[in-house]
Amino acid sequence: HAKSSCQTSSTATEVGDQFNLAYTDSYGYFDTIPNDSWIRTRQWARNFGFHRYVGNPGQFYKQTAVWFLYNYDPYLSCPEQHRIGHIGDGPKWTCNVHRLPQMAEDRWLQEQQQQQRSEETDEGYDLPSTTAGGAVAKYSDEPVDEFGNTKYGCLIYSIGSNGNYEWEDGLFKELGGPVCEIHIFDYSKNYDRPTNKERNMHFHQWGYKGSKTPDDQLPQKSKDKFVDLFEIIKRLGHEDRVIDIFKIDCEGCEWSSYYDYVPYRNIRQVLVETHLLPAKVDKALEYFDAYAKHDLVMYSKEVNPWGGGKHYEFAYMRFRPEFLHPKSPA
Repeated sequence: HAKSSCQTSSTATEVGDQFNLAYTDSYGYFDTIPNDSWIRTRQWARNFGFHRYVGNPGQFYKQTAVWFLYNYDPYLSCPEQHRIGHIGDGPKWTCNVHRLPQMAEDRWLQEQQQQQRSEETDEGYDLPSTTAGGAVAKYSDEPVDEFGNTKYGCLIYSIGSNGNYEWEDGLFKELGGPVCEIHIFDYSKNYDRPTNKERNMHFHQWGYKGSKTPDDQLPQKSKDKFVDLFEIIKRLGHEDRVIDIFKIDCEGCEWSSYYDYVPYRNIRQVLVETHLLPAKVDKALEYFDAYAKHDLVMYSKEVNPWGGGKHYEFAYMRFRPEFLHPKSPA
């Protein structure tokens, strides 16, 4: 496991009480935002409206660029948002990359502490885990400096490649080495590289589809290469792993596959490019509303000019449900 040059941020035990609200809400991504500031951020996000024309969100729908001008803007500011991979088509705005190594170590430490507490109880039951999704993980006795080689390490999925590694190589550079396990997927061609192994990058010549996508909607000559999110997770043995970043640019399949990756709480950031718009506005509203419904908050939005004003890049971060959806008073 290579140590990152970016490992200067706080551990779970080092985050003081004055920063713990943002740290908890963000699953550890934000460790320097004071509680009073975070309370204001929460309120802003909860009150934010997605539409300029609330009574008619379909206004201007036939003019894609104009419709996006009046609907669905970012409503969170990431403290250290960087365009990973430089500029142009391929690089992506990504939030707080420097936190990834420490968050992985925090997951390891939290599980060890959970296991210790369980062993100290006399009742003989396991307490709920504090790791991703609440899944109870098996005890791991590897030393702390080996946590990155276990299920607690940083994990990234990159759907759609076309041989462009600018974002993935940018992460490698930003983190100072092969800190994150990165899986790249593209069915169209074998885009593997000799340097991938040493960079902890793993190319899979698989296509991506939604779990409900019928075969007749796939390229018929390549349909056997297509797998959904859950099949990918199963094949790679990632059932109890956090996917720190899920990047998807699949030339339109986002509209028919979001119902898998959006609700999957073990995914913590989603970077997605949308292509054109569905024929009916209801489908677009359902798509974008699903992100907020499942606690994914937009922090970046930009047009991709190659799509003639019809392709857009979005970035989302997932928060705990209480961030957008406060609990009702008892």
